[in-house]
Amino acid sequence: FLYLLMVGLSAGFIGSLIGIGGGVIIVPMLTLLLGIPIHYAIGTSIISVLATSVAGSRRYIIKEITNIRLGLSIEIFTAAGGIIGGIITAYLKSNILFGIFGAFLLATSVIIYRKNKKNRGKDKIYISKTPSMYNSYYIEESNNKRIDYDVKNVPAGFSVSFFAGIFSGLLGIGGGTVKVPTINLIMGVPIKATTATSNYIIGITAAASSIIYFSNGLIDPFISSAVVMGVLAGGTIGSFIAGKVRNITIVKVMVGVFIIIGINMFLKAFGINFY
Repeated sequence: FLYLLMVGLSAGFIGSLIGIGGGVIIVPMLTLLLGIPIHYAIGTSIISVLATSVAGSRRYIIKEITNIRLGLSIEIFTAAGGIIGGIITAYLKSNILFGIFGAFLLATSVIIYRKNKKNRGKDKIYISKTPSMYNSYYIEESNNKRIDYDVKNVPAGFSVSFFAGIFSGLLGIGGGTVKVPTINLIMGVPIKATTATSNYIIGITAAASSIIYFSNGLIDPFISSAVVMGVLAGGTIGSFIAGKVRNITIVKVMVGVFIIIGINMFLKAFGINFY
């Protein structure tokens, strides 16, 4: 129980900090360290993502960093994909899930780092040149600076979000590992607002997927309850810290987490334990 609690605590903290829901941490830790079958680990992760969303999004909303209008529009597509992903996963072998998970994380880490390193220091006050109902702003807590931003490529962002939902249901990761790159890289939203918006909507995606997992008997009440307790505590702590952390720091933490876990999961697909 203590091990499960610690898994939830660390996943909730990191997941809330970088807006990925913690599933990307929960699944590898449960499978690689505790030996829990991946299908049950994914079911536990789906439930935990709901807790991360509740614990992590509250402060972001209060601080008006979350782009609620954009988030709810994206969620229409990701929830639909989440149901499809939940149905597909019951028919895939464990090593295939490990391989998909690992390869995706490694590719995502490279893209996010290169994009945000290139744009470092470019956040500024400006007049919007792309009128959109999703354009917004937030106040940077570290320097009390107003950051205005345009939301671009909306149709493309919605299309990719559908596949984010499929990944969520398929891998139990809340869709955050796809939503964060989509909102940040494709739609041009600053990383901090991206993190906040992702935290807000990942729970809705997870709720859609959890119905499928529950009906297939892939959710263990003991494992899920222990992990969720840790997630609630860790997610609350992470949301308070994230508002005061610089954008580039969030990016570095995100990339580091993605690379470490991506390598482990990819090797696990070939029966190699590297941790």
